[in-house]
Amino acid sequence: MRLLVESDVLIDHILRCECPGRGMQRLLVMESFGDVELWASAHAICDAHCVVADMVGASEARRCLRALLEVLHVCDTNAAQVIDVLRMEGRDFEACLAEQIARAIGAEFVVTRDRERYGMILPSPRSPEEVEAHMRAVYGVRYEELDIGDLTQTI
Repeated sequence: MRLLVESDVLIDHILRCECPGRGMQRLLVMESFGDVELWASAHAICDAHCVVADMVGASEARRCLRALLEVLHVCDTNAAQVIDVLRMEGRDFEACLAEQIARAIGAEFVVTRDRERYGMILPSPRSPEEVEAHMRAVYGVRYEELDIGDLTQTI
């Protein structure tokens, strides 16, 4: 399943604003098992860089985003998509742009914590937790946290 991850989720992950073991971290676990493909637009990465750089500096922002790019696929818009969005009066510009990008890459969901802003776009906006609940309900896949602190290595 393909997911378009929006900048707010990337920012929360990098700045550690999410609850431990939730949010983007769970999406990264899903990706590591091959259950999802994580995509982000160049625009979302740029937005994340600007916010994170203001908080922790440009070098740290770049380091963190480079690490995420080891698992994120990057996509972008084209002129026709931007022109279409500019014609959509009365709707949030960035939400419409995310909708265009998500459709172009065949994403099942746009992953964001700000669902209200995205309204009724298709594919529908979901929080990382809602994506996890979807995986459990539809595919029977459950992601659990294990505390391995007490385990000892035996050879």
